Amino acid sequence: MSGTARISVRSPGTINRFSLSCKGSPAFCESLKAAVHSSDPLPKPEYSELYGDTLVITFE
Repeated sequence: MSGTARISVRSPGTINRFSLSCKGSPAFCESLKAAVHSSDPLPKPEYSELYGDTLVITFE
């Protein structure tokens, strides 16, 4: 089972856009979605230029 999350973050660290490509059981995929949503807001990036960039996180 694996999943790839694409997350765009806006100031002050809140999730702006989120998509998930998941290969696994429905319970696994739902747990990945819940993990991403429960991490909102994300820690502030070191450089403000990183706001708006897309973060790609792979879960395996």
